[in-house]
Amino acid sequence: MNPSDYINKYYKLDHELYKKEIGDCLCGRTFTKIDNNKDFKSIKDYLYIQYELNLIGQIFFTYFREDYNKWLEISDDYTDCRCTYESSPFRIFSNAKRVGLRFNSDELLEWDSFYINLVKKYIKDGIFSLITVSKFIEVIKKDPDCRHVKINNILA
Repeated sequence: MNPSDYINKYYKLDHELYKKEIGDCLCGRTFTKIDNNKDFKSIKDYLYIQYELNLIGQIFFTYFREDYNKWLEISDDYTDCRCTYESSPFRIFSNAKRVGLRFNSDELLEWDSFYINLVKKYIKDGIFSLITVSKFIEVIKKDPDCRHVKINNILA
């Protein structure tokens, strides 16, 4: 499913189901509950969003702290993966892999592109105070969790 369709049609439903049935944490322990719950419209797309929102939130918190609260205000509600020691967003994929969920790099690239373009639009619209598109891209390139070589090893 393409990112825009999933977000507009199903994300809020899946997120409410996640919070009700599983909780408010994205860690290895919760993934056994995900695997047993077949009521999600698309658990894969839901987890791609969790990855993207956690990663972008981490980028704002780490590099653009002055705009972190603005990011939280305008982004979709999400489950923070910083609830345990497994705070790296790419751990979402490795935890999901342990319960048999599989992801692929083409789908991840589609979600990456969607969210990067969304943040770039927000930057161009002047929503954030100090960020430029070039600074945002520079940070993505140097952040260890944005190195998709690591993530692609997990997705295989």
